[in-house]
Amino acid sequence: MGIPMGVPTCIFYEFKMIMPESKPFERLPKHAVPILYDLWLKPNLDTLIFEGITKIHIKISTETRSLIVHALALVFKKIQLELSDGKLLSPETKLSSEDETITLTFNEIL
Repeated sequence: MGIPMGVPTCIFYEFKMIMPESKPFERLPKHAVPILYDLWLKPNLDTLIFEGITKIHIKISTETRSLIVHALALVFKKIQLELSDGKLLSPETKLSSEDETITLTFNEIL
C-alpha cells in the first residue's frame, strides 16, 4: 500500500558532509598594508560569476620587490602597480593554489 494520490508528503534527507581539514589562515606580510580598496563589480546572477576592477591603495613600509595578495577563486586578467609618481609597473605573477595567494614580483624595488 502506497501513499494515496493528492496527499501532501514530506521527504526528509539526512546529509552528512565531511569538511576538509582547515588550514591556518595565512596572514599577508606586514610590510605592505592596504589603506583603501576601490571596487567595481559586475555580477552575473545567472552564472554566479562576477567581473570586476580592484584598486588597492597600499602603504609599503619596507623595501621589497614582491607583494602577496589573497587570490582564492579569482582569475586575474591584468595586474599593474601604479607608483605615487604615476609610473606603471607590470609584475611577474605566480599563483599558489595551495596557499590561495598570488605573488607579484617587480623588476625594481618598491
